[in-house]
Amino acid sequence: MAQGDIHFYYPKMFRKRWQELQLDEVDKQHLESDISIFFDSAPVNDGGRKFPGDIIRGTGGAYKYRFSSELSDKGQSGSYRIIYFVVAGLTVIFLEMYPKS
Repeated sequence: MAQGDIHFYYPKMFRKRWQELQLDEVDKQHLESDISIFFDSAPVNDGGRKFPGDIIRGTGGAYKYRFSSELSDKGQSGSYRIIYFVVAGLTVIFLEMYPKS
């Protein structure tokens, strides 16, 4: 799936976890939109990074991103953490996700 020039790849294990956490297609569109908007606003965005989240040390560039479902009342600090990696400049591969709690 792509939005703008960014391609999003959801491996089978990530898709399974997404469903286990009861997230849906609207949440997926929200996630892709968040990442695309951040990318499109670079370098004016947070620290000049091209992608949102914190780079996890020792991973070679994996990001940890705070994500909140549109239907969640927890806000970004309390919802989910998504681990993803960017390859070839514009391909986002989602690796893992988990609830913050």
